[in-house]
Amino acid sequence: MDNDIMTVGKYKFQRYANIPTAYLKDHALKISDDRLLNYVLMRERMERAGEREKVVTDRIPCNKFAYESSEVAEKMLRKIDAAEQKHAKPTRAYLCKKCGLWHLTKKEFRPR
Repeated sequence: MDNDIMTVGKYKFQRYANIPTAYLKDHALKISDDRLLNYVLMRERMERAGEREKVVTDRIPCNKFAYESSEVAEKMLRKIDAAEQKHAKPTRAYLCKKCGLWHLTKKEFRPR
């Protein structure tokens, strides 16, 4: 959702990633948008954990969550691994040739 665009209000035509969390939360509550509210709550948890500023949201041509370093990506992997969730979890980090940043994946490593 970081790449979704706000269509109304003060931040019209801005990506959610570039809009303050408090503003998004007020907007989500005002329009009763559960999907947006869940996104805002996730962002609040990340900000409290001190990770939000380390997740790169601009300059990503491959349109994925990206991390500045392998250390930050590995830390996020450990957090995700500790969380209870029903769907598949990423198992490793990799350096993207397209954007030069780190991403997470559940696919096994296959040397070329």
